[in-house]
Amino acid sequence: MATFGKIEEFDSANDDWPQYEERLSHYFVANGIDSAEKKRAVLLTVVGATTYKLLRSLVAPSKPGEKSYEELTLVLSTHFNP
Repeated sequence: MATFGKIEEFDSANDDWPQYEERLSHYFVANGIDSAEKKRAVLLTVVGATTYKLLRSLVAPSKPGEKSYEELTLVLSTHFNP
């Protein structure tokens, strides 16, 4: 299956979280990613090491893989746009 587009890792110094999340939503549509599990997996894969580390601390003692896609994006939205 071909993949359309590419999502770079999130860089809080240069990127805007709402725009990044919006681009990620378009990526999901373009690539037929409908399931919440796949959305979570893609998010955790593409955000990059720095954002993943931050996310781990924000959801501790849980792990990011134990949260839903919606929970993770809400946590990141709240952090980057209080």
